[in-house]
Amino acid sequence: MQPTPGPARPADAKPLTTDELLEALHKKFGENFSASKSGRHQADAAEAQARKISEVAQELFARTAPDSHQSLLATYLDEVFADAICALFLASCGLNVPARMLLRRSLELGVVVVAYWDDPASFYQWRDHDCDVRFSTLIAQLTREGYLTLLAKVNAGTRIDEKAVFGGLAALYGDLSDVVHPKPHNFATGGKRNYSFESDEFSCTVALAERVYRAVLGTLRARFPDLKA
Repeated sequence: MQPTPGPARPADAKPLTTDELLEALHKKFGENFSASKSGRHQADAAEAQARKISEVAQELFARTAPDSHQSLLATYLDEVFADAICALFLASCGLNVPARMLLRRSLELGVVVVAYWDDPASFYQWRDHDCDVRFSTLIAQLTREGYLTLLAKVNAGTRIDEKAVFGGLAALYGDLSDVVHPKPHNFATGGKRNYSFESDEFSCTVALAERVYRAVLGTLRARFPDLKA
């Protein structure tokens, strides 16, 4: 049985040079960015949450010893903030797939900061010995009874339901992973999409961004309920 042929693809009249191709993409995404201007206010709430992560980074760094692994983790929140803002920029250019990939990275690193704050051995295994991070392992670490008991002792008197906060992270990570793993429904090429700016896709990415930043802040506040940010 012969396979059904797909749609014909017109051949380029003349192959573009690398420079011409990149210039064309720059022009395309610049037009997308201009088209997003009227709807960018939707990202205001997400940007405000991301900025709080930057404020938390400064606050936590001020609490730590200069040479401690915790001081390094506090500075890593700057990477979370940078990814957050870059994700909003990419979405405004119509690049929703890489934007959501960055959001997943941002969420994962935010959780690493909390998971390794009280676990220097795992931190150095990750940083200095190329140990890969598994999100499911991080969640298991944060939700095990011993860790929750630690939080009850170091954060005595707080009313945060840490188990609920940590337990909700896996579903969000799964939603973000849907775009990292290629599936036809999230392809950016072909059809009407073809890297064009779509306001509904932008709104969807912004909503995911706000969920990510709130989740990171919620995770940080579960460990540090006295944060001012």
